[in-house]
Amino acid sequence: MTNPSSNYMNQEFVIFAGNGIEIALPLDRERETVWASQAQIVDLFGLNVSSVSRHISNVLRDGEVNRESNLQKVQIASAARPVTYFSLDVILAVGYRANSGRAVQFRR
Repeated sequence: MTNPSSNYMNQEFVIFAGNGIEIALPLDRERETVWASQAQIVDLFGLNVSSVSRHISNVLRDGEVNRESNLQKVQIASAARPVTYFSLDVILAVGYRANSGRAVQFRR
């Protein structure tokens, strides 16, 4: 599995750009997904942290996506604790639950 925080020199990214935002999400060709941290999802959809946390919790609680195959924890050198990355399935599920201009733009 590709580590979302691995060496950026060898990493491929998918870029989402629009409405004053540009976010690079690591591409995982092996698992056919991209990965985003909660902070990136907040920026992507223009939501606050608590809204994204609530949407992610609901997506996982409702069984919309499988926790084990759609989350990975990565230790980042500058972070005191591991950062959780979420797969495209989680990103999309949050995007469909979110009611923001950026979420609508992303869905399009």
